[in-house]
Amino acid sequence: MSVKQRFLFCFLCMFAGVTVLPVLFACFFGVPSADDFTNTIPFLSYERNVFHFVFDRMRQIYLEQQGTYTGNVIVSIPVYYLFGLNVLRLEMVLAALFFFGSLFFCSWTVARVLGAERADRVNFSLLLLFCTVFYVVNFVDVQELFFWHTGLAMYTVPLSFLFITLSMWFSLDFVRNKKLYLATGMISAVMAAGGSLDVSALLCSILLFLVCYDVFIAHRVRATIAIGLVALAGSVMNALAPGNFVRHGIIDSEIDVLRSVLVSFRRLNNVLLNDFQAGTLLSLFAVTFAFSFHILKSTSLPFRYPGLVTFFSYLSCVITDFPVMLGYSSRDWEFMHLRCVCVERLAIVLYVLLLAVYWGGWTAKKRFPVFTKEFFMGLSFVCIVPLSAFLPIVGRSKPLSITMLYHELKGDYLREARRQEKIIFDIEQSDDGDVVVSVERLKSGEWSNIKVLGLSENKDFWINKDVARYFGKRSVAFDYSD
Repeated sequence: MSVKQRFLFCFLCMFAGVTVLPVLFACFFGVPSADDFTNTIPFLSYERNVFHFVFDRMRQIYLEQQGTYTGNVIVSIPVYYLFGLNVLRLEMVLAALFFFGSLFFCSWTVARVLGAERADRVNFSLLLLFCTVFYVVNFVDVQELFFWHTGLAMYTVPLSFLFITLSMWFSLDFVRNKKLYLATGMISAVMAAGGSLDVSALLCSILLFLVCYDVFIAHRVRATIAIGLVALAGSVMNALAPGNFVRHGIIDSEIDVLRSVLVSFRRLNNVLLNDFQAGTLLSLFAVTFAFSFHILKSTSLPFRYPGLVTFFSYLSCVITDFPVMLGYSSRDWEFMHLRCVCVERLAIVLYVLLLAVYWGGWTAKKRFPVFTKEFFMGLSFVCIVPLSAFLPIVGRSKPLSITMLYHELKGDYLREARRQEKIIFDIEQSDDGDVVVSVERLKSGEWSNIKVLGLSENKDFWINKDVARYFGKRSVAFDYSD
C-alpha cells in the first residue's frame, strides 16, 4: 500500500468511524418502546412454551396484520420480558453490527467484482460504506431503525440480509464452493424479502437490475438468477398476505394504486431536488465517480446504456416508496414514518452510488481526454463547498452523527435512559391500579434520539393502554414535574 493509499485509508476510517460509532454507542441506551409491549402482551397469558408462541404469533400477524414473515418471527420473541434490558440492548448492538458489517462485506465484493487491486479494494469498500451510512444517518433520525426492537425486526435485519444476498451474488464468480454461496444467497434473499414491503421492493429492484445486466449487457445467464426468483417468490408471499388487506381495510376501504404511484413520484422528486440542491448527493456521486474511474480504467466489464440505467435507477427509487404510499393510503406526500424514510434514503444513496460506478466505468471505457488529474482535482474542490456545510465550524448545524456523539459524551443519552428506566420501575412497583408517573422535563440543551417508551399524558392513548396491560394495571399516564 502506497503512502497515498495509506493516507486515504486513514482518512476514510476516521470519517466512517465518526459516522458509525455514535449509532453503536446509542444502542447501549435503548429501551422497549410502543409495539414492543403490544407484541408481548399475548405471551403473558400463553400456556405453551416460547417456541410455540413465536410460531403462533407469527402466523397470527401474517393472517391478521401484515405479511412481513421475517419481521413477524423476531417481533414475536419477547426479548425484554424474558431476558431484561441488558439483553435487549445487546440485541440492538448486534443488529447494528450486522447491518454495518454486511454493508461493508457487500462493498468489498463489489470492489472485487470491479477488479480493484487489494489496497484500492479496501479503500473503495470504506468509501461506499461511508457514503451510504453518512447519507442515511445524517439525513434521517435512525431511532426506529437501530434503537427499537420492532424496527430492527422489520427493517434493520432484513436490510442486512439484503446486503448478504448481494454479497453472495457478487462472490459467486470468485469462490470454489459455488453451491454453498448460491444456497446462502437464496436463504438470505428469502429472509430479506420477509421484511417490510419497501425493503422487499428495494431487494427485487436491485436483483432485477443485476439479472438485466447479466442478460442484456454481459450476455450471459448465471445460476444467480435463482436468487432473484427466490427473492421474488418471498416478496409475493409477503405482499399477498391476508393481514396486509385486513390492516389496509382499517386505514382505508379502497386500494388506490394510481394515486399511490403519483404520490410516490412526487415525493421522490422533491427529496432528490432538495438533496441535490444541498450538494450532498452530488458530492457523494462525484467522489465515487472519480474513484470508480480510477479503478475501472483496465476493467473487462462492459458498461453500456448508462442513460437507460439512470432511468431504471430513478424508477427503482419510486418503486421502493410505492408500497408505503399504497399501504398507508397516503395522500400527503410529505409524511412518511422515520423507518420508511430510512429505507427510502438508503435506496436513493445505493442507486446514486450505482450510477457513479456505472458512469465511471462507462467514461473510463470511452477514454475521454477531459478526465485528467487536473479535472478531478477541480472536482474535489467543487465538492468541498457543499460538504463544508457539515463542518461544525462553518455550518449552522452539525451532522446528526456528530450531534449524537456530542450528546453521548455529554451524558444526555445516559440521563434519558435512566429517566425511561425510572418510569418502568415506578409502574412496576406501584400498588395503584391507575398509575400516574411523575417525569422531569428535559433540561435546556438536553437531547437524545433513543426511542423512548412512547407514553403520553393521556391514559387513553394506545401505547398507554398497552403498557398498562403489559404491567397488569388499569391505566398508565405520566405527569410532567417542573
